[in-house]
Amino acid sequence: MLIASKMAVFTAGFSSTSKSAAINPMIKNNKPFNFIQRGLLSSFIVLGLLVICAAGCASLSRKLGSQRVAAVIIKDSSPETIKASAKDVFESHGFDSAPEEDNELVFQKKASFGNAFLYSDWYSGTVWVRTRLYIEERKTGEILLDCDVFMVQDPEDPLFQRERKVRASKSEFQKLLAEVKRDAERK
Repeated sequence: MLIASKMAVFTAGFSSTSKSAAINPMIKNNKPFNFIQRGLLSSFIVLGLLVICAAGCASLSRKLGSQRVAAVIIKDSSPETIKASAKDVFESHGFDSAPEEDNELVFQKKASFGNAFLYSDWYSGTVWVRTRLYIEERKTGEILLDCDVFMVQDPEDPLFQRERKVRASKSEFQKLLAEVKRDAERK
C-alpha cells in the first residue's frame, strides 16, 4: 500500500501531459519535442553568436596576410630605417642581436622560468627566446614586417642547439612590432 502511493506521487510529479498521470502513467505525450525544440533553438542561437564573434576575432597578422606570430604594415619607411628601428626597440627590451647568414634581423634573450621549464631538457643548457623578423615589400610605400618565435636550447653551441618554433607570446611580439612601426614612421 505504501509503495503504490509513492509511485503515484512520483509519476504525478514528473508528468505534465495529463492530470490523470497518477492513475495512468502510460498516457501518450502528443508533443514530445516541445522541451527539446526550445533547448535546441536556444543552443543554435548561442552557437550562431559565438561563430559571428569568432569570425571578427582573427589575429592581426592573419588580417595583414601573414602566417607568422605577429605582423605590422609600415608606411613610408625604407627597409634600412626599419632595420635600425627594430634593432633599437628589441635591444631596449633586453634582446641581443644574433644575426644569421640569410637574415640579419634575429634577436634573442634568455627565456623566462616558465618557458625554460616547458621547453628545456634535463641535461641540456639554458633556453633562449629567438625571434626572426622578416621584411617584405607590398604596395608602393608599404612594407610588411612580421616575425616568428622560437625556443632555442643551447644557442651558443651550433652542433647541439635545438630550435623549436612556437606560437606563444603573440601579444608581446605584436606590441614590440607596433613599437618598431611607431619608431620607423617617425624617422
